[in-house]
Amino acid sequence: MLEGIDGIGDKTAEQVLKKFKSVKRIKEASLKDLSEVVGWSKAKKIYENFH
Repeated sequence: MLEGIDGIGDKTAEQVLKKFKSVKRIKEASLKDLSEVVGWSKAKKIYENFH
């Protein structure tokens, strides 16, 4: 599901899933929490995809 986001590859998806454990928790995460894992630009792409 994360790999379908433009600019998000396997490595980034793996990092995020390792931290948040599930897609549901990634959807619930704040932009700040996501950015602490993958940096601001990738976090913004992930966040905007789910909101």
